Amino acid sequence: MPAMKGKPQNPETAAAGGVPSLPEPRRSRRRLATAVLGGILYGLGFNLVFLPGVLGALAPVSALVGLGLVFRTLRADLSVRRGALLGGLAYLASGAVGLFWMNCITVPAYVGIVTYLALYGAAFGALAALIRRGVGPAAFPYMAATLWTALEFLRTWAFTGFPWMLAGSAWAGLPVAMGAADLGGVFLVSFLTVLVPALAVAERPARLWLRVAIAVGVALAALAYGWIRLGPSRTPNPEPRTPLLRIAAVQPLVPFKVGPKADPLAMLAEQQKLTRRVAPGSIDLLIWSETMVPGDLIEQVEPVLAPIAREKRCHFLAGGVIHEPEGDADGRPKAWNSAVLISPEGRVVGRYDKRHLVPFGEFVPFGGRFPGADQVFKLIGTVFTPGAEGPLPRVGDWPLAVDICYEDCFPEIARSDARRGARVLVNLTNDSWFRESSEARQHLALAAFRAVETRLPLLRATNTGISALLDADGRLAAPPEGALWQRGLVRLEVPLDPPRRTLYTRVGDAFAWLSALAALGGAAASMWRGRKPAPSA
Repeated sequence: MPAMKGKPQNPETAAAGGVPSLPEPRRSRRRLATAVLGGILYGLGFNLVFLPGVLGALAPVSALVGLGLVFRTLRADLSVRRGALLGGLAYLASGAVGLFWMNCITVPAYVGIVTYLALYGAAFGALAALIRRGVGPAAFPYMAATLWTALEFLRTWAFTGFPWMLAGSAWAGLPVAMGAADLGGVFLVSFLTVLVPALAVAERPARLWLRVAIAVGVALAALAYGWIRLGPSRTPNPEPRTPLLRIAAVQPLVPFKVGPKADPLAMLAEQQKLTRRVAPGSIDLLIWSETMVPGDLIEQVEPVLAPIAREKRCHFLAGGVIHEPEGDADGRPKAWNSAVLISPEGRVVGRYDKRHLVPFGEFVPFGGRFPGADQVFKLIGTVFTPGAEGPLPRVGDWPLAVDICYEDCFPEIARSDARRGARVLVNLTNDSWFRESSEARQHLALAAFRAVETRLPLLRATNTGISALLDADGRLAAPPEGALWQRGLVRLEVPLDPPRRTLYTRVGDAFAWLSALAALGGAAASMWRGRKPAPSA
C-alpha cells in the first residue's frame, strides 16, 4: 500500500477521528481530579437528603452527577492498579463528605470508617478495570452497575454491616423513584441509580444522543413502575372504613451525656412532663424512644410505666436496658437493649430485645479476643447481648414489628417481621450522639426503604429527631415537633390498610445475590481471557 501523503500523524492524537488528546501525565492527573470530584458530589448528595425544598430535590441529582464523573474516569482501558487507585480515591472522597457526622463521636472513628469505605472503592475500581477488558465498552455499564450493587450488598453484612450511603437511598423522599424496592429491595434501586449515569458516559454507542436516550429510557421505565405501584395519597381525613392506629411519640430532646454529667432523673421527668399532655383514651399507643427509661427497664414497669399506661388508657411502648445480674458463663453481667409493651391494664404484654448490635458501641466483636479488648469493654460501659427473634408485640389486633436504633437500616430484619405478619414497623432510636448533623436525615433515608420493600407503614420515635411516619409508599409525614433537635409530643395517625404483599418480601435479596454472581462471573471470565495465549500470526 502506498504511503499516505501529508503531515505525519501526531503520536498524541486520539485514535478516533484524529482529535488531539492530552499527554499521558496530564490525562492521568485529570482522571484523578475527576474521580475525587465525583466522589465529593456523590457524598454531598447524602448530606442533602430530606432537606426541605429544592435542596432535598438536589440530593439524587448530586449523586447521579458524581457517579457519572466516577464512571467517566473508569470507562477507559485501565490497568487493575490504576482502577483501584481511582475507585479508592472516589470512595474516600465520598465518605469524607457524606460521613462527616462521624466526627461527633471521635476523629479516629471518622477516619477509620472512611478508610474502610475506601477499601470497597479500591475493590470496585480494580474489578471494574478487570471486567472492562473482558466484556468490552458496550457491556461495561451493565457489568459495572452489577459490580457496584454486589459490593453494596457485601457491605451491608460484612463485619456486622455498614449500610450507609447506598446509592439507592439518595432517592428517599421521592416515592415514585423508590418503587422498584418492592421487587429487589434498595439494591435494585441502587443498580438503576448507578446504571443510568454509567450508560450516559459510556464509550458505546459512540453518539452521545443515543447513549442519553438509552439512559433516559431506563430511568423512565423505573419511574413508570414506581408510579404504577403508588397507593392512594394519604389525606388528613382518611375514609372512615380505614382503621387508624393513633400514636403519641415523646421526643424529649435529651442530649447524650455519660458519667457525672448524666442526669437520669431529669431525663425521666422531662418525658413524664410531655406525657401529661396526652388526654386519657385519646390514643392507642404511647412511645418512649430507645434507652430513655433510666435504671432497669423491668424494675421500672410497676413504679413508673404501668401507672402511665393505666392513666392514659393506652398501650405503652418504652425503651431501656434490661439487666441480668447472674451474668454469662464468663461471669460478665448480661444486658439487653430492649423495649417492653405494656397494656392499658398495666401488664407487660410484649418484649423486644435488639438483635443487631452496634460493633464497638454495644458489643466487642470476636468475643473480645484481641489485644486491648479490656479497654474497649471499659469504654463501652454496658456490653449488650443480642436478642432472639420472638413473638411480635400486638396492639389490639395489630402485630407490631419493633426494632431499635439502626436496625431499620438492615432490610432482612423488616422483611423477616413482615413475613411473620407484622402490620406496622416501629423503630425506637436515640441519635443524640450525632447532635444536629446530617446523620439523622441519612438514617431516615435508609429506613424509608423498609416501608417500600414491605409496603408497610413505618413509625419512628426518636429522642432528638426525626420522629415521623413513612407510609407504605415511602411518603413522609413529619410533624414540626418531631423535627431534628426539637422537643415535643409527636402525634401521628397510621392508616392500617390491607397489606400489599411484595416480591421482595417473598424472595428477599435474590437480585443482590444474582448481581454478586454476575460480578464474580464477569471478573472470572475476564481473568480467563487474559490468561489465554494470543493466536499465532
